[in-house]
Parts: sequence; C-alpha cells; structure tokens
Amino acid sequence: PPSDLGLLFITPYLAGAHLHSNSWGAAINLYETYARSADLFLWEHKDFLAFFANGNAGDDEGTVGTPATAKNVVSVGATENGVNAENIAAFSSNGPAADGRIKPTLAAPGVAIVSADSDGLKESWNSGTIAYSGTSMATPAAAGAAALVRQYYLDGYWPFGTANAASGFEPSAALIKATLLSSAQNMTGDHTDGSFPSTGQGWGRINLA
Repeated sequence: PPSDLGLLFITPYLAGAHLHSNSWGAAINLYETYARSADLFLWEHKDFLAFFANGNAGDDEGTVGTPATAKNVVSVGATENGVNAENIAAFSSNGPAADGRIKPTLAAPGVAIVSADSDGLKESWNSGTIAYSGTSMATPAAAGAAALVRQYYLDGYWPFGTANAASGFEPSAALIKATLLSSAQNMTGDHTDGSFPSTGQGWGRINLA
C-alpha cells in the first residue's frame, strides 16, 4: 500500500464506501506514517471507519503492529470460538501501543474461520471452503458487525428497536465505533491479560446482541 493511506482509502470512499477492512500490517509497534495518515484521513472524513488486524506476533506485551497502532481506527484482536470463545488466541498480538494506548480496540473470532476458496480458474465457477486463523480473519468479522450497526441507524431502529424511516440517519464513524465498544463483553479465558480494558482483549469481544 502507499505510505499515505489516504491514497488507499479515497477511491472506495468516493465510490460510496464508509467501512474499510484491512487484514494486513507491519510487525512494528510505532506511530509512524501509516498510522498517522490513517488517522488524518479518518479525521477529515468523519463518516469513514477503517479496521486493521492487530497482528499475529503472540501474546507478549507491545506486539501490536502499525497501522493498527493508529488512534482513530478499530484494531482487532482474535478470539477462539465455540466452547473456547472466552479465550484470546495465543497468536493474537497484544498492546499497548508504544505511547501507552490500549490495543487492540476490540476482539472478534479469528480461529478456524471458514470461507470460500477458489480453484483459481476464472471461468470454472468452482470453489470450495478453507479454514484460516489470524487477526486477519477477525478483522472482517468486526467490519461486518460494523456494517450491521450502520444499517441499524440508517433504517431507524434507534431509539425504539423497530425500523422507522423517520428516525433513520447516517451515523458518524465515531458513533459506529462507540456502539461496537459499548457492545463488547469482558472475556475471562486464556491470554486476555485480565479484565477489560487489557493488553490482550482490549475493550472485549463484540456482541451485537
């Protein structure tokens, strides 16, 4: 990607995108050009929210990598799932950011996530499924949750819980982020590094219910 992430974000933004999922990052816990440019774009485009994988460098403190170190983005750690849903995955990078800020922002399932797997032949129309693990899998899950939150406000479900076009409005990125944070549940399993907010689970696991 370009060093100025605004150049990455501007094309989908102008095409109407308000959420941007990024399953990549560098294993450097710094607030540098990537992180700063992401923050600048989100500050200047207050209806656009970017999500970044927190990294897979393990559960030592300070392993979060840029641009998940940015201030305005949602950085996503990985949980296990099923009966082990209370655990943060052992590979999920930990905060804090180099300046002491809590990272990850949130956590979402990122172990053995099943998705479509193409055979690579454009005209075959064949695909199967494949399972991967990583914060790169947790990040689109969090972005998908954000899409549901955004639609909730657009369709006027707030404040009464039923769709009402007259109540609908376009939420800011900050409101979507705040809603996700408010939904997050404290995790009590392995690698959480204690109750939230913590260096392992951040502000907890998303729970849209």
